[in-house]
Amino acid sequence: MIRRWPHAIYVPVGALLLCWPVLVTQDIFIFEDTTSYLKGGAVIPGMLQEKLAGLSLPGLSLPGLSLPGPDQPGMAAIAQSQDGPAVVRSFVYSLVSYLVVSAGGPLVLSLLQAALVVLMSLFVVEPDLRARPVLMGLGAGILALTSPVAIYTSLLMPDILAALILLHAIVVAVHFDRLGPWPRRCSTLLACFAVAAHYGNPPLALALFGATAIFLGFRRALSGAKLLALLLPVLFSPVANLAASNVALETTSVSPLRLPILLARSIGDGPGLWYLQEACPEADLAFCRLFKDHVPESMHELLWSETGINRLTEQEMQQIREEEFKILFLVFRAYPMAQFNAIFGNALRQIGMVGTTDIDAADHLSADFEPVTAGSEAGARLLHFYDRLLPPTTLVSVLLLGLFVMLRRRRDGPDEGRTVTLALLALGLVLNGLIFGGLSAPVDRYQSRLVWLVAFFALVELARLLGPRPAGRAVTG
Repeated sequence: MIRRWPHAIYVPVGALLLCWPVLVTQDIFIFEDTTSYLKGGAVIPGMLQEKLAGLSLPGLSLPGLSLPGPDQPGMAAIAQSQDGPAVVRSFVYSLVSYLVVSAGGPLVLSLLQAALVVLMSLFVVEPDLRARPVLMGLGAGILALTSPVAIYTSLLMPDILAALILLHAIVVAVHFDRLGPWPRRCSTLLACFAVAAHYGNPPLALALFGATAIFLGFRRALSGAKLLALLLPVLFSPVANLAASNVALETTSVSPLRLPILLARSIGDGPGLWYLQEACPEADLAFCRLFKDHVPESMHELLWSETGINRLTEQEMQQIREEEFKILFLVFRAYPMAQFNAIFGNALRQIGMVGTTDIDAADHLSADFEPVTAGSEAGARLLHFYDRLLPPTTLVSVLLLGLFVMLRRRRDGPDEGRTVTLALLALGLVLNGLIFGGLSAPVDRYQSRLVWLVAFFALVELARLLGPRPAGRAVTG
């Protein structure tokens, strides 16, 4: 494998470079959901062994895994953000993050995420650029210091994996024909993992991969291998969640025990609140029966306050989940323009938001995965510095990408591969804003995990400008 790909050393070296925030500060970077991912992952192996033991097959066991005791809570009970109804995060990322952190600690999880990002990025860098180690090293150093990528690969969350979805679309649309079988399969497997790592990633993948398939079909370049590479990641997530929810929760759902984020967003934006205040308590809705005395007036109050869903039983919470889309339909019917404007207003805000506001630094994690702060402020100071640095550097990277593209076009002429890459990059950023900002809430964490790709492709364009003029137009497929 190494012989076929002589530049494999870039992966471990690049991973170490991207994890410099953790290595320099000796802190870990977390979000408030980090603990629930790890706690949820902690009970999955025991539940799987319990299921296998229930098959009554002699000698069937999972070495090193202990069964949960009668008093041990299941995943639904342990993976919750507060004392209210259970909330389950991604089964796939929960299990992987728990196993990695348990085996090697938080740094190993950050290194793994960084390695996956470096590996997928190499698939969209042409071989002649990969063969120039000094140029690659300088570019990686600039990217790690001036863009959000190092902070978000270090973050113990699945956020950075969304970039793998966008990179896979570019791999299939532009680079698939020049890559060998192993890189193609590896890119597809990484995309499967990335899509399943967060409940918001499947719609992003469906939209991006759908657009890629349409483009390739229009050009009559959609082979069976490319179609399979686009379909597998989209299909893997619901299948994995269905299987895991049956094992761990004894229910069948592609997004089990989710938070009613869409309803909460509509309430926070206004239209959902207006409708429910007018309709309740007379409307034949479980929401009205459960909140007849007071309709929560903000997204935060509904999801995280003591007057919101945290006071509900699990059965009552399930009624809210089942009714969520019915209420949203009624809200759209009552206030179509207001709801439409709210979604797109949030999406536009999301597209321009970058920073580190939502990230916290901690000294280490306790035995039960709770963050522990032991007086070190290096991580917090670094996050504050990057929160101020990222908006201007992001704007500069956008301008430089446009400049380098124009200069290359004047020097080398039109290049369909470059055009498709930039189109998919722009589409990915817009879709990310629509899905996560418009339907959830505009926060800088969502856009920052993708926007570093602008600086990445700007550096690729600059490297091309510094290289020799191509003898002829390459076929990019």
